[in-house]
Amino acid sequence: MEQVRPAAAQTNPAPDFRQAWQMALGDLRAQMSRADYDTWVRDLQPVSFANSILTVGTVNRYGRDWAQERLRSTLNRMLQGYLRQPVSVEFIVQNEYYQPERS
Repeated sequence: MEQVRPAAAQTNPAPDFRQAWQMALGDLRAQMSRADYDTWVRDLQPVSFANSILTVGTVNRYGRDWAQERLRSTLNRMLQGYLRQPVSVEFIVQNEYYQPERS
């Protein structure tokens, strides 16, 4: 009598931080008004991911403060789900006229 083995559990690897960022943007686009998304979210850019911290660049201090106050906890939760690990999002000002600055 042949013994039946259970199929190996297939696990999908977690996406890299840039893929996870794009997934989060898609979710935010669906949840926010077009005007808010275009004004505040569209130009946010992932800069780096190290030690469970995703650093995201904003175009100015006002945008950084807005994103920290209104998006940080939502993005932490979303990205933690996508990346399957704890994630803390930090926003910095980063554009061609302004050197990166830690918040």
